[in-house]
Amino acid sequence: MQRDIDIEDVRKALEGKPKERFEVQYFGADPDSYRLGIRIWQALGNAGWEVNGFGLTELPQSKIDARVPPAGALSGVRVVLHTLLPMSLWEHPFATLSEAFKPLRIIISGNPDVPEGVVRIVVGPKEPMEPEQEVIRIKPLPRQ
Repeated sequence: MQRDIDIEDVRKALEGKPKERFEVQYFGADPDSYRLGIRIWQALGNAGWEVNGFGLTELPQSKIDARVPPAGALSGVRVVLHTLLPMSLWEHPFATLSEAFKPLRIIISGNPDVPEGVVRIVVGPKEPMEPEQEVIRIKPLPRQ
């Protein structure tokens, strides 16, 4: 099942909030990340946020196969700010985006490579699902 957001719901959630400059990055080997990245880009653009960029991000060399990311390490949607200050979890823009993208359960982090004043949204593959393990019950053979 593909991840999605409702563009109108995002616009309403961001209504009356300060507008930010943003960029969206996605992992190229994952079509769902690309599609969700486009939807986020459209939603924020429609809400009046200033587009700073949209593009592909590469996996680190140690994680070259994007189809099998390490559990939680590169998956999901992340909001990356230049500096992660104390209490950033409750400050704009993270709190605003958390509300707007509620079904996505975003994570926040800081990275000095992100330009100051820009909100970078990195869309990774979906969190890998644990395969269901079938429990096989073995009945003892009747004694003869």
